[in-house]
Amino acid sequence: GCVGGMEKYVWELTHHLCEQGVSIEIVCETVTGIPDPRIHIHKIPISRAKPRWKSMLNFRALVGKFLAYELSRRKLIIHSHERSIHHQVTTFHGPPMRGRKVLWGIPWFNRRVCAWEKMESEEVLGPSVQYVLPVSSLVQKSLMDRYPSIDEKHMELAWPGIQSLANEITTGSALNELPDRFVFVGTEWKRKGLKLAVETISEYRADGHPATLVVFGVVERDLPRTIRSLDWV
Repeated sequence: GCVGGMEKYVWELTHHLCEQGVSIEIVCETVTGIPDPRIHIHKIPISRAKPRWKSMLNFRALVGKFLAYELSRRKLIIHSHERSIHHQVTTFHGPPMRGRKVLWGIPWFNRRVCAWEKMESEEVLGPSVQYVLPVSSLVQKSLMDRYPSIDEKHMELAWPGIQSLANEITTGSALNELPDRFVFVGTEWKRKGLKLAVETISEYRADGHPATLVVFGVVERDLPRTIRSLDWV
């Protein structure tokens, strides 16, 4: 369903492929919204494991088990949008992990970081992977810097799926008259970079632009006082 950036991407992509006559099946935990009835949905059990990286590992294992028992004898192109394996194509939606910190020449051990690093490298460098589709040129460059051997895979930009806007909304003098208003969306504000967004817009304001930042999906009391105290946020 259209409940997040990646989910919206999958919704738009699969529905447009379906309109072109492509047979689509989706493996997921939950369905939000009413998809085209021609799209076949396979729901696997929802993982309740905490923290998030353990839930991701469980999801990956359940998907792998489903593919092995239910779809292994069929000729399919498996397109992943998560940290999974067994796929031929993966769309990479965000920047890659930056690697573990090094203290006194020794990599700093953190179970979460190690797990994400392993899942990420298997997603883009796994033996079955043929195409890696980053959603921006910046993400593509970051992947190439992080994983030099990714050159062995095919890489093409895959722009996020959105519905077209009317030209009169995005062009003309009316757009220039709108105030500078930035929007941040994401419950996981630390991972998604809210602090960086605040710092960036703060510098933008310092150059004489009266900009504001609207934040959605975050519990205000969870934010540091340095952000909550800003009257333009």
